[in-house]
Amino acid sequence: MVVQLIQGGSGDLRTNYPGLINLLAATFFPIGLIMLVLTGQDLCTANFMLVGMTCLKKKTKLWELPVNWIIVFFGNLAGALSFVAFLGMSLTSEPEGQS
Repeated sequence: MVVQLIQGGSGDLRTNYPGLINLLAATFFPIGLIMLVLTGQDLCTANFMLVGMTCLKKKTKLWELPVNWIIVFFGNLAGALSFVAFLGMSLTSEPEGQS
C-alpha cells in the first residue's frame, strides 16, 4: 500500500524526479513480504500451489481442492477489503476539533 501512495501521490516529484520515486517504491515494496515471513503467515498463491500439489500426489481428495481455494480466496478478499476500509476511514476522517 505504501508503494501505491508513493507512486500515485507524489505530484510534481513524479515528473521532476522519476528516479527518486522509483527508488523509494523499490525500497518499500518488500516490506509486505518481510512482514508475512516474520509473522509466519503464508501467501494466497502458496496455499493454492500447496493444496494442488497434494492433490496431484493423491494425499488430498480432488473435491477438497476447490473448497480450499474458495475458502482461502474469500478469506484473503475479506482481509484485503477490511484493510482498505480501515485505511479509507483513517484517511478521510477529520481530526477532532476541526470542521
